[in-house]
Amino acid sequence: MYIDIIPNNTADHTTMVFTKYCNWKRNNVYRYGTDKTVWGGGNDSFYDIINLYDYTIKPCVGCELCILKGTCSLQDDVPALMNKFLEYDGIILSSPVYLRSVSGMLKTFVDRTCSWYHRPVLAGKPLLVVSTTKGSGLGYTLEYLEDVGIQWGLMPTGRIGRSIRSIGNPVLKKECKPF
Repeated sequence: MYIDIIPNNTADHTTMVFTKYCNWKRNNVYRYGTDKTVWGGGNDSFYDIINLYDYTIKPCVGCELCILKGTCSLQDDVPALMNKFLEYDGIILSSPVYLRSVSGMLKTFVDRTCSWYHRPVLAGKPLLVVSTTKGSGLGYTLEYLEDVGIQWGLMPTGRIGRSIRSIGNPVLKKECKPF
């Protein structure tokens, strides 16, 4: 999974976007998420790429400490990654289709954000969802990604979905409002 981060710099008025990729390799989803012309990033926008496979991300055990006490019983990199979200002005959440859904890595990470479902700390930030597929399940995956973002408090700005037959199609204005 790749995460593109475009940090906020109020002095330069740069845009900050967090993009998640749930595949170990850079693929078509990666191409759409890193193209600033797709999501409206200007020349003063920038991003870093963080590969979640370089981090330790353990599956949620359902202890509910995150909800009850604001901490997690698991010792891994997820709390630090979640803190990064708070710094960003917008999020591009993306995944290739895996069996009519998102990848297992993305699902594991989403499960660990359980407290955000109860306390949506990202309220009001823009969300763009992106997915690609070689077969079916594109609609289900885009809907799931958007639902996750809404539960986190994000405001949807568009959906970009491409199949193997439409992968070369340009992104239309109706698919994505600029951040």
